[in-house]
Amino acid sequence: MPPEAQEMTNEGAEAFVRYWFDLANYAQATGDTDPLMAQSGPECDMCAALRDGVEASYHDGGRVIGTLWTLTQCSVITRRSEVFGVQITFDQSPGLELDSGSVLKQTLDGDHQTLVAVVSFHNGWHMAEIATT
Repeated sequence: MPPEAQEMTNEGAEAFVRYWFDLANYAQATGDTDPLMAQSGPECDMCAALRDGVEASYHDGGRVIGTLWTLTQCSVITRRSEVFGVQITFDQSPGLELDSGSVLKQTLDGDHQTLVAVVSFHNGWHMAEIATT
């Protein structure tokens, strides 16, 4: 985790959100969701949905190519004690889901969205939820 993400500041919240999206990209590219979920709170439904989707894609030797997120904007828009709302805008590249024999299961469309990541700082950062604006 970047050093600035170790502090409970606006900059720390933004750095953590960027780091969390790096972990999400890693999970999509490798099928390893453990690092992502270690930084995700148990209440984060979108985190669990992402984990479940990645694990389903990689089940029995399948894989995903592409579908990586690039954050184009990331800034704190609200803060209440140790909970921060961070508005994010991102582009998601199109991709492919392949089975274990490299046969195409489905094509995955690219996307452009603006969402709010809710992160909390309690013994370190955790993603609490990601929601539409």
